[in-house]
Amino acid sequence: MKVIVAAISGATILAVLTIGCGSKVGGPGSETRSAGEIAFRSSCRTCHSLPRPSKYTDNEWPALVTRYGGRARLNDSTIALITAYLTSHN
Repeated sequence: MKVIVAAISGATILAVLTIGCGSKVGGPGSETRSAGEIAFRSSCRTCHSLPRPSKYTDNEWPALVTRYGGRARLNDSTIALITAYLTSHN
């Protein structure tokens, strides 16, 4: 659990720095999207249609994102961003 919290904290700092530097990752309309949503949409869509964030609970998302993020070879920061986005929007 401490590892997940540390990863989410680190990812949050990275997201704040990225957004604060004016990065426009994600294409048109992404200015209103969080770094986690952008990562979710770009990473998860490569293998399947995107599930609704409400499909799983806050307790279920971390294990699912970690399992499939590992298969997709996502780094820990990206997994943390996606997990934070999904748990905050379900």
